[in-house]
Amino acid sequence: ALLIIHPLMLLLPFGILTSIRKRLGPKATLLAFPFVLTAFEWLHGQSDLSYPWLTSGYALVHRPFAQIADVIGVYGLTFLIAMVNASITWALMFGTTMRQRTILLSSILGFLALWTAAGIIHETASRNLPQGKPVSVILVQPNENPWDKWQDSRQQLAVHMALSDSAINAHAKPDLLIWCETALPFVVKDSRYALE
Repeated sequence: ALLIIHPLMLLLPFGILTSIRKRLGPKATLLAFPFVLTAFEWLHGQSDLSYPWLTSGYALVHRPFAQIADVIGVYGLTFLIAMVNASITWALMFGTTMRQRTILLSSILGFLALWTAAGIIHETASRNLPQGKPVSVILVQPNENPWDKWQDSRQQLAVHMALSDSAINAHAKPDLLIWCETALPFVVKDSRYALE
């Protein structure tokens, strides 16, 4: 079911954009595109059916463009990707003369050049930061069915504790121990789990 339903969910923003195109035309669709796509990806990321690595902004990982993510986040990157693509489409569809198209496309290239330069400068500056003492880190990630972890939260906690104790006993004491993002399948402040 997940293999069928999830891809269909990813079609939702394009259904919305098709509706906008029918009602308001192609210019309104191009203007709405970055907002609709980014809003959908954010909403999708809040659901239990989300796969965060499917966010468009992750396409820029390991590229200078991605350096701005520390300011605008992955959804900001999604917005910028959609904005650049919509701008190129606008220039090609609605630039009535070659001069207009050239000006619009040159503006987009200028924006991309500035974005790239800012990313390279940020990346270079972060590489030149003074180095501190190394930190010892243990990552705990159980190999289990993700749906099973929601059945018994006490069992989930016990598995993480056992794996953590085993890792600490096998290695020197870490400076930092990290559990996976769904290690505690309940709200930590929930009074029912206060003694856990």
